[in-house]
Amino acid sequence: MNVCLTLRPFGFEQYRAVLLGAVLLGGLTAGCAPDATHRDRREDTLTSGVLTIAAEPDVAPVLVASAQAFERLYPEASIRVLVRSSRDAMADVFANRADLAVIGRETEMVERQAATEARIDMEAYRWARDGVAVITHPTNPVNQLSFDDLREILTVGETSWGEFGGPDRRVVPVIEPPTRSLTQYVARQILEREDILTAAMLADDDSAVIAQVARVPDALGFVSQSSLRPGVKVLAVSRARGLPYVELDAETVYRKDYPLTRSYNLVTRVPGLKLGQGFVTFALSEPGQRFVRDGHRVPASVPVRFTRRLPTASSH
Repeated sequence: MNVCLTLRPFGFEQYRAVLLGAVLLGGLTAGCAPDATHRDRREDTLTSGVLTIAAEPDVAPVLVASAQAFERLYPEASIRVLVRSSRDAMADVFANRADLAVIGRETEMVERQAATEARIDMEAYRWARDGVAVITHPTNPVNQLSFDDLREILTVGETSWGEFGGPDRRVVPVIEPPTRSLTQYVARQILEREDILTAAMLADDDSAVIAQVARVPDALGFVSQSSLRPGVKVLAVSRARGLPYVELDAETVYRKDYPLTRSYNLVTRVPGLKLGQGFVTFALSEPGQRFVRDGHRVPASVPVRFTRRLPTASSH
């Protein structure tokens, strides 16, 4: 489906009003029914109680696995994971519908401003890193693009692959919905603005983007490194024309050498539930970071060692 995509799910003031309204609603709900959110009256300690986490769809399975491991260690803990967009997850924390938000971006200025106005203290913890892969069809001869090239593709709308050493055909961007944090991240990092306005193909998620790029020879897409699979080609990226191009792999993401490296953050109110503090401590520990690694992302809070194999010597 070809669409003219504008990344602006909410204007600044609209989103600010949503967050402040969530704070008011959360206060009214708490005043009327103190146990409306947590009906289980277990004692809240570092290892017991009830915790609600609002997480983005692509990392929800990792959070579920982490929560289940925590519950096995501490049977008095009960953790529920809700699948939410990054902005909905943040609104849930503002409204006390969730105790912890897990988002694939930094907190936004509007969120920090709304927290200040509502006199809410919030804290974010780096939990995982992920590279945003720039992908094309396997037959495309182009191997690398700079931020300048990508900025032109995402704003001009009639850019030819011929400008980058490819065929003289129009680049067809494939973009996820504007509510996805990956799309928001791409807009801010490459365009330094809140919106993408270009003729594009809209795909629901990483899997749909990969499928579309694999089908369309002139397509260009953006997906999470953790979602990559055969059938597409991953391009090297540089921050500007003339600067070195960096290949996407776990080590370049860990060292943040790859230009499109983003962080997943655990965001909570301060003070929050004691159980929330206990779970954050577990999630950032070495055992907790193994779930990040097993979820095909890069640990962000523990040291990681990378081993590169040397080429096998020839026997003749």
